[in-house]
Amino acid sequence: MNHEYLNHERYYSERDTVIDGYICQVVTGHFRDATGAQSPLGMNIFRQDGDRIYYYLENQFHLLYDFGASVNDTLVFSIKKVNYSVSDSVLGFIPVKCVVENVEHRVIDGKEFKAFFTKVILDFEGFPLMWRRYDYMEKIGNLHVFMEVISDEVTAAVYFRELRCYQDEIISNRSDWFQQYGLECDHVGPIVGIANSEDIPRVYPNPANDLLHIEMHGIAAIYIYDMTGRLIFSQNIGADFMPLDTSFLPNGAYILRINHMDGKSSFHKIMKNN
Repeated sequence: MNHEYLNHERYYSERDTVIDGYICQVVTGHFRDATGAQSPLGMNIFRQDGDRIYYYLENQFHLLYDFGASVNDTLVFSIKKVNYSVSDSVLGFIPVKCVVENVEHRVIDGKEFKAFFTKVILDFEGFPLMWRRYDYMEKIGNLHVFMEVISDEVTAAVYFRELRCYQDEIISNRSDWFQQYGLECDHVGPIVGIANSEDIPRVYPNPANDLLHIEMHGIAAIYIYDMTGRLIFSQNIGADFMPLDTSFLPNGAYILRINHMDGKSSFHKIMKNN
């Protein structure tokens, strides 16, 4: 049987604040691992201007969502240039242009919401994006990770991921993936998959010593992030089996991302423990 170990992050709208004359919302949260241990997450600040949502970083507001966009509109998002040798200092921001390819109408709890599907049309300064798309939905937010890049010099300005669940006074939504496995929103620990399923990644041993095995039909690429979301390793695969040398990793927790050849991806928390 396949076993996937899940952790979760829970975010709360904590309070309002004012920045540069704008009323903003402060969002905080905590990370809970498979053992039940919790640790605080950093603070995020957002503001709404009509149909647009912005996040605040490095004394600037950056576009996160535009819920008023139409097909063929061009939107500009940001990635950041960093210098990891100097305490991850931010050197500046690089604009990334996306065009809206499609807008769908989806119904949750009897309410209709718009989902936006955009395609990157220009990577500035030659930095390749991991995802060639950025898709998001009213109320739910990201439909995958926000603006990931494959480079040691630039990274996503913020590490926003798809929500497994969302709830407010209007709707309660559980992602398709969590419904498929019959999981509650606060689930941590093992998921028992289908025996011998080629579509479910198998990652073992976990914790790993100096070698991690990854098995799944059609692995396109793998990426390893530290717990701050910084990309520290990437490799194109194009195979069904990958023995990964992890001897270069310091002991600790990491996020492994597996890109599938069908365009989907999955995330796995891995532990390095010599």
